[in-house]
Amino acid sequence: MVQTLRPQLWASEIIAYNDEELDRHIERYGRTIDVQDPEVLMQNKPFIQRLKDRANNTTDSVKSSPVDAQQLTARLLQGPTYKERAIRSPSVTSTTPPFTEEEEYLEDKRYETESFKWLVDSGGRPSHPLERMEDIVKTPGKDSEILSYWLDEADQDNDWRGLFQQQAGRWKCFRRIQCYAREQQFGHERVLMIAETFNNWEEFVGRCGPLQGGMGFPEYAKAAKERLQRHGFTRIFQLDLDLSQQDKLTTWIEYLNYEYLRYEDFSTKVRRGHRHDNKAWKKLVDSVALRPEETKEFLCSVDCGWQQAAERERAEEHMKAVRRVVVSVEQVIATPRQSRVSSQALQQRLLAAQLKLRGAEEEFWRIKGRNDCVSEYILSTKNYRIAKENAERHPILLRWMLQQIPLIELELNPPQKNSHTEELVGKISFSENQEAVLGRGPQTKERDRCGSETRPRSDQLSRKGKKRCRDDIEDDEDGTISPKRARNGGWPQFASWQPMNSTWFHDGQGSSQPARQPGSRPRHGETQRIDEPGTLSGHPRRSARIAMRREANLAATTSKKSPINRDKLSRSKRRFEDRRSKQTV
Repeated sequence: MVQTLRPQLWASEIIAYNDEELDRHIERYGRTIDVQDPEVLMQNKPFIQRLKDRANNTTDSVKSSPVDAQQLTARLLQGPTYKERAIRSPSVTSTTPPFTEEEEYLEDKRYETESFKWLVDSGGRPSHPLERMEDIVKTPGKDSEILSYWLDEADQDNDWRGLFQQQAGRWKCFRRIQCYAREQQFGHERVLMIAETFNNWEEFVGRCGPLQGGMGFPEYAKAAKERLQRHGFTRIFQLDLDLSQQDKLTTWIEYLNYEYLRYEDFSTKVRRGHRHDNKAWKKLVDSVALRPEETKEFLCSVDCGWQQAAERERAEEHMKAVRRVVVSVEQVIATPRQSRVSSQALQQRLLAAQLKLRGAEEEFWRIKGRNDCVSEYILSTKNYRIAKENAERHPILLRWMLQQIPLIELELNPPQKNSHTEELVGKISFSENQEAVLGRGPQTKERDRCGSETRPRSDQLSRKGKKRCRDDIEDDEDGTISPKRARNGGWPQFASWQPMNSTWFHDGQGSSQPARQPGSRPRHGETQRIDEPGTLSGHPRRSARIAMRREANLAATTSKKSPINRDKLSRSKRRFEDRRSKQTV
């Protein structure tokens, strides 16, 4: 039979196999099934029975090499890591050599790619993109938290294999529960968690017998709402009896309920196991087998296991060495003619060796008894520790799932783009575009005859009779926003600053003056024209006032300098007035 190497599966994956997939797996990878969480698989008695049945009802090719149930149980309890399995020598029954490193890499990549595509096609959401499959572990970035949930803790620094397979296996179990909840009657929701390991409901009932109780889809939907509300999810949703009519978001919320159901199951096991853990720990302390520095965490660690094994090995080797000395002395005493040592000296040597052997045996049995007490505590509380670890880590997945809901909503209802809005956004200034991003869309602006922008009428009315402060002028001179405007949440209203604009007019006497305010009387020697640009604006443009201030500051500065500079200023002023008079005409 051909046997090849591949990464270990998780219990949820192998349990989710149908009969055909399970037969193909056994045929390809041999009689030994390795999983990364054997304790979970061993707790699933229906699957163990199903596996034994498959061994008796497989095809001829599989019957030629049946599954050894005893060997399977031993291997599941042993539960080697992927690294241990990968470096193990191939079985002597293999007819072809195992994968090379390159072939195994390509096979792993193919498994991951297929799992990713199936997960997406069936409506699931992978934790990260496919293109980041291999480098996600080295540079997780924003996906580091959800990645820590899916990765095996022993290989989380360098192993990307199995990530998508785990997620696909979990999603497959959920999809089965979806179907069972809509098609069958069951006694309790947790019955569905057992039924998810079977290919169909008939197989589950055939193995476990008829069920008591009449819980169906209405009760299932009601329980889902109540469970999510208990955990703070108050969004209104309605599960559909017809899965083909249920939208993507509702399916994801139903999946959230499924994971909360698992979380509550872990929490229940923790509460029930806590009392048993305290009793087992008290028994261990009373046995006087503990050392002062040893804690629960240390006893359950890998380092403690290695330390206990090393202590027992040293004690056993010492006991065997002393026993060999005793046997050697006894042989010498049995043949006194071959020894030059007196018989009295030999007897003393024998007594000393026997005394040393007695001490070595006592030390060995003391260490063995201590290790047995620790092992008993570890094994009796193993399920409690697993449930506690799962309960502590499961909120990572729940948080990630809640974060996906706004993304799913955005996928289902993408923002609608209006052609008029796009045209308007293309014309507005940078500051107005920022307002649009923040939800404060650009205001409609009035334009005068010359095309200069003015404030909206509502803005003019709100500012009527209000004096402009220094900040309102100075914030546009350098392009920044004044502290006052920043506090009010406003952005600059105008797209650009124009030093030459229609809010200035030429008085015909060689000087430029700002336009009059609406309703004010004409200045001395000034006539009002209907087509005068300044009459359409409520007040001179801000850019005009800034230009006036700069002109005044420049004049005040240059008045203190040499006559040559004043002449230059006069020429500059005359050119400025000439241009302004032309614009007025």
